Amino acid sequence: MSRLGNKPLSVPQGVKVTAGPDVITVEGPKGRKTIKQNSNVKVEISGSTIKVSRISDEKVAKQAHGAVWALLASAIKGVSEGFSKVLTVQGVGYKAELSGNTLKFSIGYSKPVLFEVPKEITVKVEKDTIITLSCHDKELLGQVCHNIKSIKPADPYKLKGIKYADEVIKQKVGKVGVGGAK
Repeated sequence: MSRLGNKPLSVPQGVKVTAGPDVITVEGPKGRKTIKQNSNVKVEISGSTIKVSRISDEKVAKQAHGAVWALLASAIKGVSEGFSKVLTVQGVGYKAELSGNTLKFSIGYSKPVLFEVPKEITVKVEKDTIITLSCHDKELLGQVCHNIKSIKPADPYKLKGIKYADEVIKQKVGKVGVGGAK
């Protein structure tokens, strides 16, 4: 049983939610998000509240109940407030530059690495090492951050690379050199 799925969702001022036979559309000041309608779940919109209920007590319906509720809550928050993530580039001489919709990374490779950012995402680069990404779509934002991090993942031995600002990476001890201390 989904406990969160039983709670009604409140729709803030300026956000419009419409449910069709195949999709649920959420529109707001930050953008528009569509969610695929699930056949095991019924979505009722009345005024500024949304009630999500399942049709049966089968396992698939119970799973879909909480999932649809969470997707709707995320979409409502995204189109009204938006989501943002902060990445940092660490390392001597490592930096990021923004030109248009392209991020240019100088991160220890022989040539700079170019990354094309989707148009739905707004990017700010501060101090050449702090990248702030914001978007109304939580899923797209997370995927783009993952793709950026995979260019040069943070190394636990030298602590160099791209990581989230609030991510803590513990430094590992390297191998002891040949003929080291006894």
